[in-house]
Amino acid sequence: MSKFISFETRFNYGARKPDEFNSELGIAPDDSFVVAYDRDGFPISRYGDYIWDLSAYQKNKPSLKLNFISWIKGEKKEEHIRIANEIKWILFLYWYFWKTINSVNSLISTLSSLRSLAKYCYNNDTTPIKILNDPIEFASYLEEASGSHSNILSSLITALINMGEVKRGFPLLFGTSLKKLNEIARAEKANTKQYPVIPTRIYSELISNTIDEIEYFEAVSDSFLQLIKDCSENPLLGRTYIRQRNILKEQRKTSAHLSFRYFPEFSELIDQYELRNYIESYSRRTGKEIKSVENLAFHIKEKQSICFLLITLFSGMRHGETNRLPYDCLETFYENGKKHYRLCGETFKLHNNISTRAKWVTDPIVERAINISQKIAHIIYSTIGITLSAKQRINADYPLFIGVGYLPVSGKTDRVSNKAPYSNSTGLGTLETLPTNLFLVITEEDISELESIDPFRNWRSEHRFSIGLHWPYSPHQARRSLAVYAAASGQVSLPSLKQQLQQITNEMAIYYSKGSAYAKKLIAKGGEHFYHVYQAAQPEAQALAYIAQVLLSDEPLFGGHGAWISQRFKKQETLSVEDRKITMQRFKKGEITYKSTPLGGCTTVEPCNKKPLRTVTACLDCAKAIIKISNITKVIKKTAAQLSRLDPQSVEAEIKKSDLSELVAFKDRLDAKVGIKQ
Repeated sequence: MSKFISFETRFNYGARKPDEFNSELGIAPDDSFVVAYDRDGFPISRYGDYIWDLSAYQKNKPSLKLNFISWIKGEKKEEHIRIANEIKWILFLYWYFWKTINSVNSLISTLSSLRSLAKYCYNNDTTPIKILNDPIEFASYLEEASGSHSNILSSLITALINMGEVKRGFPLLFGTSLKKLNEIARAEKANTKQYPVIPTRIYSELISNTIDEIEYFEAVSDSFLQLIKDCSENPLLGRTYIRQRNILKEQRKTSAHLSFRYFPEFSELIDQYELRNYIESYSRRTGKEIKSVENLAFHIKEKQSICFLLITLFSGMRHGETNRLPYDCLETFYENGKKHYRLCGETFKLHNNISTRAKWVTDPIVERAINISQKIAHIIYSTIGITLSAKQRINADYPLFIGVGYLPVSGKTDRVSNKAPYSNSTGLGTLETLPTNLFLVITEEDISELESIDPFRNWRSEHRFSIGLHWPYSPHQARRSLAVYAAASGQVSLPSLKQQLQQITNEMAIYYSKGSAYAKKLIAKGGEHFYHVYQAAQPEAQALAYIAQVLLSDEPLFGGHGAWISQRFKKQETLSVEDRKITMQRFKKGEITYKSTPLGGCTTVEPCNKKPLRTVTACLDCAKAIIKISNITKVIKKTAAQLSRLDPQSVEAEIKKSDLSELVAFKDRLDAKVGIKQ
């Protein structure tokens, strides 16, 4: 007999688990069957309802509902209800009897696809269960459905088939249509484009602009937040005289602080709080205006979004992970005389979406974003009468990015109830809430760089990457870009970006390296922590560096591997797309690796047996070495400078002298070869 393990049991979020359903006879439960309780343990949704409120079983989302009738437009008819009942039963089966369903999120996406099917059924005078038994009709639906729905329905139908007809309560006559469904799902997955690596110029300016915006607000944050606090406590302050008069009439002058005198309007208020220069400067940069009390809340949300963005840029956290950061989320410690920074929060296991504690290394600059976010959160919490205890400050139910909708100045009348878990501001770290001036306009240089990173994608055919448009940012891009650039910092040629990422790159090399003992302490096993993205980016980043520094090098290559490359590509003026593809595949298969060295590069996949010699000259006769004359010239100059500072009689001086002699002789031979070729 199948027994349901509730979200509450798995997640420990709700106060009481949904009722167990043990019947395997294909009969739906009674309408009174409780499918969800609220956080206080009272029934909130029953099977007979057409909206199920599962908020208690989802972390940090005070309102999360499954709506079986939202697809219905206009008056509800008998056909609508019949179809809604069928998709409800199908989702219930999927939820209660399929072992892989462990989160509300899984049900949301599945219900979205079922609603798509429901609309088709209504328009074509059929029902979901009928269409699942009519391969021809179902094939017609697939012609209209989007690829994403095909992907989800493929998993759903597979689950329904595997649970058996007795448990389902209806037959499934699938044949060629299921095969077609799976083919469409596979094609959709294959055609899903990877999130782009942000071009270095745009990436560097995005970091700089984000930090600048934080600095601008830091200078006035105390005054700005005090203004919000005062306007939240006094419903007249900063409002127009007409609005003040109307409020007085509404309140009938019963509140003690609502005197008959008028309070300053907003334009006067910003002078009193010494904010005019800041507001005017902000308007010039962004084209946005702050002209009313209501605009204060929108501006604060934008500041939250900018801080959110900076955290993403310097941690690689997923959007949901950053959303769930608690009020106190930054940990600092000293090791080997150096201060280190970690973000403490939650990540989720891929296979069941269960949250686990995790930590992410980050850059010192993030501390400033955390401080600003905490100041904003403190004002919001204090406005609703909450003083966070030490325990609450590290609990994700009290988020760092609490919603600005809790502020009276937001103008929202439908704010969520005042109890934990508190909701976040929505859309943070996205184009929806970030100022456009953070993102540079795309140029030919940026498109060329995208083509060098991914030559298999037709960038110029995608309108959103058109020259002259602002870069179409998404949070996933920041995650992938940090992984690629940090995994192979030698590939970053832009000095400003190299400097910006220097510290976070060093931290990741220490704490996220493969087999690192540190990583085991930071990362939840089986999760989607950035560590895994960083590791997965290693072959790609190495391949990109190899293509840029070796295959596309303008100077002659020497050394064992360098000479082989020169011989192989000597007749080619350009590197073909096929050559790039083969190169990328070799790196991903582990057939070759690449890292920059003082003399050029190294491609060995085995542990280096030259390191114990502790001298750069050991690479000169290595079969895996890539040597460039420009590099060896720099090494000679550096070695000569080191030798000049040593005691001529010391053993170290003798070693340096021998190295220098060998390097000079090797370079002379290379110069001679180049001279003969010329």
